[in-house]
Amino acid sequence: MRQPIKSKQDASEFAFYVFMFYMLVVYSGLPDYFPTLGAIRPGLLCVSLLTINMLSSGSLSKDITETEVLMLFLIIGQSLLSFTYAKNTGVMRHLFEAEILNIFGLTLGVMLALRAEYHLRAFLKLWLFLGVLISAQVIKNGGVGPQRLGDENDVTLVIVLMLPFFFLGVNFYKGFYKWLCVTGILLSFVAIVAATSRGGFLALVGMLVMLWFFSRKKIAWVLAAGLLVSLAAAFFIPQQYKNDMSTISDTQESTADARLYSWMLGFEIFKDNWFLGAGTGQYGWEVSKYQRERGDFEIDEQGLKKRRDLSGRTSHSLYVDYISERGVVGLIFFSIMAASIYRRLKSMRARWSDRAGDPQNDLFVYFSVAASCGIVGNLVGSIFVTSFYFPSLWLMVGWVIATHRIVQPNRMDIGI
Repeated sequence: MRQPIKSKQDASEFAFYVFMFYMLVVYSGLPDYFPTLGAIRPGLLCVSLLTINMLSSGSLSKDITETEVLMLFLIIGQSLLSFTYAKNTGVMRHLFEAEILNIFGLTLGVMLALRAEYHLRAFLKLWLFLGVLISAQVIKNGGVGPQRLGDENDVTLVIVLMLPFFFLGVNFYKGFYKWLCVTGILLSFVAIVAATSRGGFLALVGMLVMLWFFSRKKIAWVLAAGLLVSLAAAFFIPQQYKNDMSTISDTQESTADARLYSWMLGFEIFKDNWFLGAGTGQYGWEVSKYQRERGDFEIDEQGLKKRRDLSGRTSHSLYVDYISERGVVGLIFFSIMAASIYRRLKSMRARWSDRAGDPQNDLFVYFSVAASCGIVGNLVGSIFVTSFYFPSLWLMVGWVIATHRIVQPNRMDIGI
């Protein structure tokens, strides 16, 4: 049996338990059910405690040298710089605060907490429990999630991120957690339908395609997945949901037309601010100017504006929002971070490629394949969802780094 790579004495137990509680606060919706808990702002308290621990232990100076963390700090630095040239600093201040909380509470927080293999195993079990809890709440609440995950797009992307851990966990775990994974799969599909998010549906498709890609029994997997989807479509998915999803690629349908229109305006903003972008959160401030220049606010024969004013709104696409607000410089930062995450995940899958390990019995292969599928699903879904400030992106960056650090001492590093 594999021994933990690091001993308990080498890891910060305090940071580990604080972070585990922080995950409960962020993903479980505890403050929704215990108003007194919400009044003391437990999330901010946890982030403060984790940050103090980082500074006192000296881990921050090491963590910031990791490529992905450095890129996130450069992205935050770009947000800070945009205060000097952006036109609406009110929304920027809110998003800048979210970036600070995300990187210290989630990215650096998980890197501080997960220092040993037994930490990773414990956190994976909490992740499965949270996935079941979130899905159950979405079903109960009619499509919305707990507290910070109240938006249907946000909560659907979180569920899609968790789903591959359930799928692969059915074979990886035994006993109670095996059945927890089975329950998670069933509840997750029902919750995704209840949320009725088109971006979430695309994310689900992208995630399932990745699971098929990594499967060694592709034909059997397709047959099983096809049977599951067919049964769900026949007995559980309402007709209205089918109608909504059937128009997802129809560019003449009203919401699709509005989406393409908002994307086109985003590219216009990018063309005029191609180097640094218009500034963090500035799409919703700049967009009306471009609408006005196009004559989209003119009155038609029926006395109506040709187009609705999009002021204060997003483009409903991570990529359009991102390049219009951060330009080529921000795109370079994001691309470097994504490439580094890809290399880390690939290195953890090396044993599987060499047929020395398998998601059914190797912890790190299990994590790498599940995380890869979930991340790709979220990136696909983000075509239709502005997801950059959702907690999951920032969490997964740190989680991949932390897991790769644990596995490095026992495996050959390739390309990192």
